[in-house]
Amino acid sequence: MGNAFKPESIYRSRETTGATPEHSMPEELLTAREIAAELRCSKAQVYRLINGEVKGSPPLPAISLGRKRIIRRSSLEAWKQENESRGLIEIVQGNAYSFSRTRNERR
Repeated sequence: MGNAFKPESIYRSRETTGATPEHSMPEELLTAREIAAELRCSKAQVYRLINGEVKGSPPLPAISLGRKRIIRRSSLEAWKQENESRGLIEIVQGNAYSFSRTRNERR
């Protein structure tokens, strides 16, 4: 058993690499179902966001694992921040939909 596989030998400790604690932890990966729950939308809508099919919204960055898509927590947070900023810019520029129209004007 002298050649037994030792998984700890693959990874160097923080002391030898000088890595900071936030870089030594693996980043959280989220599934489409988890994203849907967080955004309070359907899983199909999450896939539309990933594929860039939602008008006025940038594509949601995802990692492909065959047919499965996973999203890094940091990518989701950055995407949400970008979307929030875009929405505010559109409101300031007057590009947002006006809710002051009467019922007859919408027809």
